[in-house]
Amino acid sequence: MEMGSLARMLEIEEYAKEFDWCMRLNITKGVAYALSFINHDCSSPIIHQDIKSNNILLDCQYVAHVSDFGTAKILKLDSSNWTSLAGTYGYIAPELAYTMKITEKCDVYSFGVLAFEVIMENYPGDFIFSIKSSNP
Repeated sequence: MEMGSLARMLEIEEYAKEFDWCMRLNITKGVAYALSFINHDCSSPIIHQDIKSNNILLDCQYVAHVSDFGTAKILKLDSSNWTSLAGTYGYIAPELAYTMKITEKCDVYSFGVLAFEVIMENYPGDFIFSIKSSNP
């Protein structure tokens, strides 16, 4: 994609300033539509398992495209869908670490972290870490 990853765009200050609220909303909606499609509209639902800003590519119109399906799983509707832990720390749904059962809720959790990242212009964990380190 022409503009590269969303993470790269958020890191480069001159590009991050270009992201007005309408653009941020459209990027977030684009990812939501893509996840809805792969989780619900495919003949066999697909769970991405690694939704993060590095895996969201932007074209020249700043339209979001989900990439890197290396850890994705195809759900079997008549099965319990157990899996090994996959994804990026901080974006993985906590219940997946406990149950090892994969559902679309795993992608929803990662999407929520991504949405905060788009709003705050950086990974939410960085903000939490800065608050913890500033308190004595």
